[in-house]
Amino acid sequence: DYVALSRFDAAGEPAGPELQVYRVSEGEDELLGMPSMAADQNGNLMVSWGSYTSESGNDGNYYLQGLYTRVDHDDTNATIAAPQGFPDSGGSPDNCLDIASDADGDYGIAWGFGPAGIEFWSTFTAQGNGLISGYGIGSITPGPIAMEPNGTLVATFVSGVARFRRYTLDGTA
Repeated sequence: DYVALSRFDAAGEPAGPELQVYRVSEGEDELLGMPSMAADQNGNLMVSWGSYTSESGNDGNYYLQGLYTRVDHDDTNATIAAPQGFPDSGGSPDNCLDIASDADGDYGIAWGFGPAGIEFWSTFTAQGNGLISGYGIGSITPGPIAMEPNGTLVATFVSGVARFRRYTLDGTA
């Protein structure tokens, strides 16, 4: 199992070879899923995915661990940062893993547990310095996040009806 990415030109043609971002070691019981990707204005990518074992009883919606990494715009193995783990949500399996980036490379990660759990998110500068860690939205069904070019994070969730809320990178609503 592995996580890979490919870039395409405006005509839909491959713009280079497939790049493996993360590969499970031979003989290791690790399965991957729920990939998400975001790009800044320079073509640098943030990639996230979930990881679980065959014994965890995963149904494809919940993961024992969320992982994410940065891939610089020149797409070489040397430019793939070591994967980072999403913060621990108290031992509960994670779902709705997502990542978003603004124009200059600041980024946010989101995760939840549930199906009617709590959505959390953290934000970082383009250099990986933490701004907000594990900000919880409340007892809701988590959803994806997005970022505007100026860094405004938009968190989506369901609380009776589908909703969204905008936040600055420092967590101000």
